[in-house]
Amino acid sequence: MNKNNEILISICIATYNRAAKLKEIILLLENQTFDRSNYEIIVTDSYSNDNTKVIVQELTYKYNNIIYKEDCKNVLANKRNEGIKLAKSDIIVFLDDDVYPKENFIEAHYNANKCNVNVFYCGQIRFDSELVKKSNYYRFRDDQHLKDDSIDKDLSFNKIVVMNLSFKKDFIDKVGYVDERFINYGCEDTEFGYRVVHSGYKLRYLRDALAIHREDSRDIVEYSKKIDKNAIYGKTVLQQVNYKVLNELEQLKYDEINIKNTILFNWAFCAIVKFYLLVTDNISFAYCYILYKYYLFCVNYNSILLVKR
Repeated sequence: MNKNNEILISICIATYNRAAKLKEIILLLENQTFDRSNYEIIVTDSYSNDNTKVIVQELTYKYNNIIYKEDCKNVLANKRNEGIKLAKSDIIVFLDDDVYPKENFIEAHYNANKCNVNVFYCGQIRFDSELVKKSNYYRFRDDQHLKDDSIDKDLSFNKIVVMNLSFKKDFIDKVGYVDERFINYGCEDTEFGYRVVHSGYKLRYLRDALAIHREDSRDIVEYSKKIDKNAIYGKTVLQQVNYKVLNELEQLKYDEINIKNTILFNWAFCAIVKFYLLVTDNISFAYCYILYKYYLFCVNYNSILLVKR
């Protein structure tokens, strides 16, 4: 690395009330293939009412590369931006507080950003392999993430993976910060990705920066409700903040097939599909990717273009 113990890369984690997960993630970050003296972990919080502050402070006593900042605004965009501003290094990594990095995670992001310019790197996200084996729902979710066929391709702006993203700090001067007008969760990442691409930068998939996403949704029905809630809110804000994003989304093909033109709405059939997906969740040979897509398309017609994972 470097002999002067210079901070070469900053890992920024925005968090709220996920103390147990956050502790596990920080411990994984403290045991990387990258020299600990050359990176910092920045945790931006919003006065969590669990024991987040106590846990992070205890870890700070053990490790000297952790920065903890409480912020009065419980706004994800605000906390991401605070991490950027606090960072001492030229390379920024966004990591969510339910995303668990593998041991070469930091090294992979550092090497990619050190060697290339004008690129934002979307690290690889997977679900736990045991969950994927046991649940067709998680298999579907896993199939939605970027895979090897995305290597060396420029990604469309709505494929940005902000939960595992790295970039050069000075890029923000041109792209701008994450828009803090998105005060609830939903679409702030899509809008940021739009500005990244339209500022002349590329979005690229970084397979080597692997992390495991441990989200709490239980099935496709719960997931579809989350999509609808977040996307309806997000689209309302997008209309005010940057209506061009919505216009361009309408022109994007959502999937490898044009599901919008090839499958008609049929609510009776949709109900049957829903029942099938729920009762066959633990039967691996019953897995059918297109049925999951069809169900999401039917119940989330107005928000489907905003769904990336």
